[in-house]
Amino acid sequence: MGRLPSIANVTPAEVPPADDAIATADVRLLQIVRLLESLGEDEAVLAEGVLSRVLGHVKDAHSAIRQVRDAAMCEAAFEHLYNAVVVTDADFDGGPFIQRCNPAFCALTGYSEEELIGKSPRILQGADTDRQVIDRLRRQIRAGEFFEGSTINYRKDGAPYAVQWNISPICGADGAIVAYVSIQQDITALIEANERNRVLGQEVQWHAERLASELNSAARYAASILPHGLTGPVNVSSHYLPVRGLGGDSFDYLWLDDDHLVVYLIDVSGHGVEPALLSISVHNMLRSRALSDDALLQPEAVLTELNHRFQMDQHNEHFFTIWYGVYEASRRELRYASAGAPPVLVFDSASAKGVVVTDLPSTSPPVGVFEDTTFRSRTHHVPIGSRALVYSDGAYEIDLSDDRQLSWEEFVNLTGRVAACPAWTLDDLVDELRGISPSGTFQDDCSLIQLTFD
Repeated sequence: MGRLPSIANVTPAEVPPADDAIATADVRLLQIVRLLESLGEDEAVLAEGVLSRVLGHVKDAHSAIRQVRDAAMCEAAFEHLYNAVVVTDADFDGGPFIQRCNPAFCALTGYSEEELIGKSPRILQGADTDRQVIDRLRRQIRAGEFFEGSTINYRKDGAPYAVQWNISPICGADGAIVAYVSIQQDITALIEANERNRVLGQEVQWHAERLASELNSAARYAASILPHGLTGPVNVSSHYLPVRGLGGDSFDYLWLDDDHLVVYLIDVSGHGVEPALLSISVHNMLRSRALSDDALLQPEAVLTELNHRFQMDQHNEHFFTIWYGVYEASRRELRYASAGAPPVLVFDSASAKGVVVTDLPSTSPPVGVFEDTTFRSRTHHVPIGSRALVYSDGAYEIDLSDDRQLSWEEFVNLTGRVAACPAWTLDDLVDELRGISPSGTFQDDCSLIQLTFD
């Protein structure tokens, strides 16, 4: 066997970057590989055994270095973890006793690591510590189970704090529990925030209930100032169906004298308290006879006066529609004016063609939109036995199953079918309207007035 040639000169720069110790071992291995490439057959056989031993040492070195590195990383993580961590033994004879704790645990409890090592975690307990939680803790960790809970602990200076923690058992190679590791977090701020939120929630609930009570009271008042049914030369019935308890619709019908019946329906723009207040204001002005009887007998004069008093720029941009009519029984004439309201429908069942539906149109804009609006009244002769339907637009602004709203034309056709029954009532009409809505409800305030003329 010839003499082994000298080892080739290989530098660490020729090896991929790694830990210094691993890089050095890799350098030596690469040197050996290059040496083997230069050997003859006999020399290679001799070197094979040497290489096998070298590879074993390199593998052991890699493993040892990785273990050291992993241990160092775990130690660094333990020391720098945000949550408090404490490790105890599994000695229940007066213990378990603290074996390790990280700086976060010391900061949480106020004790130094030296003061804690060898002590039982019971030194943190006090008067307000929940004994039921502690009893459950001992049962579960003795049984080798994971524990999670919260209670009140006490710092070294006696200050209480709320803690949430969990405990996991650590088992040895034989499966026996050798230690416990606990991760803890101070939840005092969270508990205090939850308590503040609870108190706040109670206050909000109280105010909400009070507001709801006041709104219900206002809704009862709004409903109480609406008229009941009338009988006589003209039978009148009505339905008031606000989307919420307090709506923006109001109406009235009353005999000014033995010959003149006044009927009106107001619908304020928007929903909620503001429209309701404006609607009630207009309604109370009319029903209190703030206008003279002579003025109340002239629909166009009433609308002109309302338009003068209730301009939208003085009422938070709210306007309203109104239909106002005066029925003179001796002449069987209905004189009316409308400001943006839907046309009143008159149903005449005396025709040989069946029920004939006539709408009473008007083209004036709503009250409050234009200060210089001129309102005009029209007259309709009322046949004996005919009926009229006064309604707000909520009666036909109904969402249908095909993702569209009921049109006014469809509403007229529907009311015509209902009116084909001689004894039809507003209940019948409301049932029909609710029946075509998937939700069975109205999407807007709905008010209906039915007049039956003898």
